[in-house]
Amino acid sequence: MTTLKEKLEEVEAAKELLGDAYEVTRQRVIDSFVSSTALKRSYNQADLVDNSSLICNGLLQKFEVIPTQVNDLYSLINAPLLRKLPVTRDEETLHAELSEFVCTKEEERRSTIAVNISSALFSTIDRQFSGNKSESMLHYPLDSMIRVPLETFCRFLGEEKANTGDLSAAMKQLTTLTNQFDVSNSLDRINVICTVVNIARIVLTLIEKRVLEADLPYFENMESRIRFLQSMYQHAKGYPGLVQIVKVPVFTKGVYKVLMKTRGASCQLKTENELREMAKCMLAGLVRLHDGNFVHRDIRLPNILHIPGSSEGTRYVLIDFEHGGRNKQKPGGLMKNWDGNTLTSAGYYTYLSDMYQLGKLIESYGNLITDNGNDFVNQLKSKNMAAMEALKHPWIDNT
Repeated sequence: MTTLKEKLEEVEAAKELLGDAYEVTRQRVIDSFVSSTALKRSYNQADLVDNSSLICNGLLQKFEVIPTQVNDLYSLINAPLLRKLPVTRDEETLHAELSEFVCTKEEERRSTIAVNISSALFSTIDRQFSGNKSESMLHYPLDSMIRVPLETFCRFLGEEKANTGDLSAAMKQLTTLTNQFDVSNSLDRINVICTVVNIARIVLTLIEKRVLEADLPYFENMESRIRFLQSMYQHAKGYPGLVQIVKVPVFTKGVYKVLMKTRGASCQLKTENELREMAKCMLAGLVRLHDGNFVHRDIRLPNILHIPGSSEGTRYVLIDFEHGGRNKQKPGGLMKNWDGNTLTSAGYYTYLSDMYQLGKLIESYGNLITDNGNDFVNQLKSKNMAAMEALKHPWIDNT
C-alpha cells in the first residue's frame, strides 16, 4: 500500500512540471490520503477496470453529414466533442481554461486514455522506454499524436509520396483546415487532441457507405435488393481486385449502410504499366464476380480505388456494387456511361457487357497504349473475350 510519504515524494518529483499548481496539488494529495485513510476505503474490482474502450466509443461516433468536398470538412474538424476528455488529476480545476474540454471521474481516471491525455496536455509523460530520459523520447506520445494522422493523409493524397524529395509536392497539395497550433501551451494542445478526435470521426463516417432509400438503385423491392447485395459482397470476400467489407450491408430507418474494410485513394493512371496493372486487377475481380453469376454494370474510374503500398495484383480494387445484377438480366434503366453496344440486341446486360465497359475505360487512355494494348481494347469492345481469357492476352500477360 502506498504511504503518504511516497505520495508526497511523487508530487515533489513533479514540482518543476506543475509550476504554480504545486502547492494546490500537494495539499490535494494530503487531503485525499487523510480522507481515504480515515474512511478506510476499499476499492472493488470495478474501480480498477480500464474503461478506455467505453470512453473511445463515446468520443468516436460517425457524423450525420457525409463530407464530399474540402469545404465540408471545416465544420466537422472544428465540431465540439461529444463528451469531455478524461484526465487523471483534477486538471479541470487546476487549469480553469480547460474545464470546457476535460473532466476527472473516479471511474475513468485510471484508464489508459486518461493517463495519455493528461500526459499530452501537461508534459508529465511517463518514461516508458527503459529509463531513457532524452527529450525526444519523453515527447514521443505527443509527437505521434500529430505525426500519425498527418502521415496517413499525405500517403493517401492521390498517390503515396514515398520519396523525401516529394514532401514539398505533397505539402502544396494539402489544404489547410485548422489554425496553426502552439503546443507549448495547454489550450492549443487540447485543440490538437480535439482535431485528431474529429479526424478519426470523419474517417469513420467515410468508411461507412450510407445511401437513402430513394437513392439506392433498383430499390423497388428493398428486401430482395438488400439480400442480393449481401450475397454479392459476400461472394467477393477475400478476393483481389474487389472491395472488401467489414460486415454485410443492412437497411435500417430508411438508410442503406455498408461498412468498408478497403481503404484507398482515387485512381490516377499516368503510364501504360499502371494502366495495365489496373486492367489486370479489374479482370481478376471480374473473374470472381462472373463465376458467381454476378455483373458489376458500373465500371468507371470513380469506382476503382488505388491502394498505395499494396503488392502487385492488389493495388487496384473495384468498388460500389450497388448497381450490380445477375448475368443476362434486363436492367431497370440505362446508366449514363452505357452506349448502344453495352446491352445485347435483346436488351440484356451480360458478362461481356462488363468487358465492353472495361474496354471503353481503357480506350480513354489511348495516349498511353501501344499496339498490344490497342488490340486488347478492340477484343474487349468486340465482346470476344471473357475475363479469364482476357487475363491471357499478351498485353496483360506480358511476362
